[in-house]
Amino acid sequence: MNTLNCISETPIVELNTEQRRTLIDLIEIERSHASRWWTMLNEMRCRGELPYRVKEQEIGSVSDHDRRFTDCYFTNKALFGHACVRGEASQQMFRCLPELRG
Repeated sequence: MNTLNCISETPIVELNTEQRRTLIDLIEIERSHASRWWTMLNEMRCRGELPYRVKEQEIGSVSDHDRRFTDCYFTNKALFGHACVRGEASQQMFRCLPELRG
């Protein structure tokens, strides 16, 4: 257990390969949707189009984006025992667990 952020070094749930693949797919769909919304808010922020009540919040900002990546990292670590479950950064995991290649 990592006491700094209270995240276990092993997954918190035991899933078979198909369950892991399905869960990864569902999480990626949700993250893709959230990313599109963040991008729209960020573009509106850059053009000065956000309403006053939103301008003072961090949504659509760089720090908001960084926080999202941190949250994704800890969610992946908790559910799968790995920080990255897809993409370039997760190639080591796929080499170790070839059944997860999509």
